[in-house]
Parts: sequence; structure tokens; C-alpha cells
Amino acid sequence: MSPIRSDYCNLSVGVFGGSISSRLESQAAKDMWIKEFGFTVVTHGVGGAGFSGQILNNVPSQIENAPIYDIYILWASTNDARKSTVGDLETLDISTQNGGIRKCVDIIKNKNENAKILFLISMYCFDKYYEILTPFIVSQIELCEKIGLPYLDQSLFYNKENFSEYFLADKIHLKREGYVKIAPIQIIFFYENLSAAH
Repeated sequence: MSPIRSDYCNLSVGVFGGSISSRLESQAAKDMWIKEFGFTVVTHGVGGAGFSGQILNNVPSQIENAPIYDIYILWASTNDARKSTVGDLETLDISTQNGGIRKCVDIIKNKNENAKILFLISMYCFDKYYEILTPFIVSQIELCEKIGLPYLDQSLFYNKENFSEYFLADKIHLKREGYVKIAPIQIIFFYENLSAAH
């Protein structure tokens, strides 16, 4: 990685999502972002949250209640698969994952039309919900492509062969080592999608 570039140092970053975005262990990844870019990073994610409006502390409400940022990171969890439905690619129904994602984008654009929105695709968990996650993950990718939202597909980074090294015993949440492992990939993604603006 290169030294901190001064043109990124004044950028503010808001992180939104569920527990994957907000647990204490996630600070290991964010510290690596800060070291690389000099970002100011504030986490608004809440454990249990998803994009669907059916879910308490959902991501649209997190964004609505947050200050304005230069960069919004929407870090998808597995909570929509546990508590909601996918929704089709055209839906505006905010009770679905896809309608909630669209709502997030609308709220951000109304807050700051120049903001950069970056989407981190859900990682698989390895508990009983593993099998139902695929349509939610596939639809996140398809929707991001449809609406022109830059995304990082994190879904295959951990698998049934290697997850135990990087996940807690609950098979849902990453250890600190899991965040350290994936952060360099996130940093490359940030560079690729922020360079056009600098």
C-alpha cells in the first residue's frame, strides 16, 4: 500500500449496516482504512440491522438520522435473509432488502448529491442460514449493477474450508483476524472507486 495521499485526508466516511459493520472487531479494518487514506470514519451500523424497513434500526433509518458524509459505505449483513425478503430489482417496497437499498441511495442523494456511495456485498455466514443467503447476495450484486452502485463482492472471500480461521464460534461474525484479512481488498476497492473524484 502507498503512503497516505493528502487528497483523501479530509474525506469523511459513514459506515452503515448490521453487526458486521459495527462490532468492535470491525475497527481492525477501519484502522487500516484510516492508516491508508487518513479518512475520518464514523460507524452508524447497529447489530441486527438490515436494509428492510421491517427490521429495527434498519439502514435507511441509520442514514436518515446521520450527519452528511463525503463517502457512505453500505456494508450488507445477513440480517435481511434472516428477517425479511429479497424483493425484485424494480421494487420500491422498503419492506424488502432491495427496496431498502434503493431507499438508502435516495436518502443519501437528497442529503449530499455529490457523495460517493460504496457497497460491500454480504459475506456468507456458516450457520443454519447459509443455504438461504444466495438469492439475497445475488440480488445485491444485480441491483448494484442495475443502478450503477460500485460494489465489492465479499461473498466468496470466506468459504466452508477457511471460515473457522476467521470467524467467531457463532459462525456468523468475523474475528479481528477476519477483518484484517479482508481490509486490503477493501482498500483496493476504495482506491479504484475514489480515484475518479481526485
